[in-house]
Amino acid sequence: MPWILLLLALLCLAVGLTTTSIALAWIGLLAALVLIVVGVLMLADRRIAARSRDASTMFDADALQRFRAQAQAARNGDRDGAGARPDPSAGEGPQP
Repeated sequence: MPWILLLLALLCLAVGLTTTSIALAWIGLLAALVLIVVGVLMLADRRIAARSRDASTMFDADALQRFRAQAQAARNGDRDGAGARPDPSAGEGPQP
């Protein structure tokens, strides 16, 4: 599909450069520009998709279980320590 768009862009470019009508020249050149940009973006998308890998295969099941356990332990630790702020009048910190 991107190659078809690039061929259409070449056709629009040829029409835009060979016509005697100013309006048709602008339309042809603008269409060529749009088709070239879309075609190149589609080619880049295909290349990126071909080189990417499935995110679910990055970690095995054991590693995911360890990460879940660490996250759960961190959440439980945060709940236990929540609200335990040091009292500024308890003598800690700089004295004037």
